[in-house]
Amino acid sequence: MKAFALALFYALEVSAPAFGEDTPQTFLAEVLAHDFDGDGAFRVGKAIFTDGLPARVGDECCSEPREVFDAKSDPIELVVKWDFAAAGKVTPQEATVPVHFTAVAETIGFGDSDHNPRRVKPLAAPRDVTVTYHLQHRGADWVMVNPPLPRVSLFALIHILRDNIQETEEIIKAHATEPNVVRFQERMIAIRNARASELENIAHKMNLSPEAETGQTK
Repeated sequence: MKAFALALFYALEVSAPAFGEDTPQTFLAEVLAHDFDGDGAFRVGKAIFTDGLPARVGDECCSEPREVFDAKSDPIELVVKWDFAAAGKVTPQEATVPVHFTAVAETIGFGDSDHNPRRVKPLAAPRDVTVTYHLQHRGADWVMVNPPLPRVSLFALIHILRDNIQETEEIIKAHATEPNVVRFQERMIAIRNARASELENIAHKMNLSPEAETGQTK
């Protein structure tokens, strides 16, 4: 389910703030909406890192998502709302923009391996947090500098996992005569199903619903 948060964004008649077209807030609002949707590829070309490590993460690079991320397996924070906390500080070349999130869970570990696989650690209750994003104006565009972990919608991730299970079932049907492929894909289904059920339990315990979730409040 691609564009889940963006569809919800408009369905709830929530509009982006009335900034100009080329402002750090407008740029960041678009990035955060795609992060919220679990669309990790949207960050390509929109982030830079000053630690010398590559922008695109590979298995040999880092243990944290960087320019791109996979919401199913990379470290992320799970949230149900976000909004600009304040105007922030803006100059023609740099900006510092605080963003308010309602967090519900964090992740520990990385990937689907047997060694330290990605796990979800729910918070005791939804918690309001403020995260500061640092931006620079380079050429004609704004970019994030050393961005924090992506903040992804709890319900968007549930949909991503459920959609992935359906896709994997189709792979199994197409490779029914290949036992090794079937066994591997069945293991992936079990992992994704367990994770989706875990997230649904978190939503139930916190009395959360997708109808009340929004990527940005008025």
